[in-house]
Amino acid sequence: MMFIIRPIFHSLVKQADIEHRRGILSLLEANPGAKLLDLGCGNGDFTIKVAGKIGTNKISGIDIVESKIIEAREQKIEIHKADLNNKLPFADESFDIIIGNQVIEHLSDTDIFVREIHRVLKNGGYTIITTPNLAGIHNILFLLLGIQPPNASVSDYYLAGTWTLGEKSLDPVKFQPSHRRLFTLRALEEFLEYYGFEIDKSIGTEYFPLPTLLARVMCLIDKKHATHITVKARKKLLIKDL
Repeated sequence: MMFIIRPIFHSLVKQADIEHRRGILSLLEANPGAKLLDLGCGNGDFTIKVAGKIGTNKISGIDIVESKIIEAREQKIEIHKADLNNKLPFADESFDIIIGNQVIEHLSDTDIFVREIHRVLKNGGYTIITTPNLAGIHNILFLLLGIQPPNASVSDYYLAGTWTLGEKSLDPVKFQPSHRRLFTLRALEEFLEYYGFEIDKSIGTEYFPLPTLLARVMCLIDKKHATHITVKARKKLLIKDL
């Protein structure tokens, strides 16, 4: 039975990844002169797609995994190695657009992360942040069954109390920590507003384990319980900039 379930599960996970990236791309604005920063850009594949949708070739990124950094540099991304729990290595108001795709949940100091995005973002610029949804309907179902939701990690090395497809031990040599902070849509919006952002638009993506088309409909009806949440927030214009 497991050899049947496992491929289906991994297919759903892959489709979910496609869907939340599709959501990010839908929120981007064409701006050929924009300076883009991708926080946790990995090998840069998706960063290049984001830049293409914006129409810019001014692309910077941050990651901490050396192998990914090497791959990103091969794609002509100006990449820096840094820990996103700390200050960003850029001057104030350096970027027009900042992307944070499924990275905030891995950080211990989310306050520094959002404050730093605000600092290095130009006035009127915007950030797009995507993260797993604590209030996702799948997490609610897990809790009703007395199961630890996989998104709510209790260990960096072991998936304690959660539902898995077999292996529960995590790779201890991986840098990426398990999830540290989880948000509902309301919490993420309020958190960004607290640090000086105005919410442009929020969307939900995926409704695990529903098929894609039905999931898209459900996200339009009730984004607050989607699998992932994505918020586009703009740095407030100062009076002097109006």
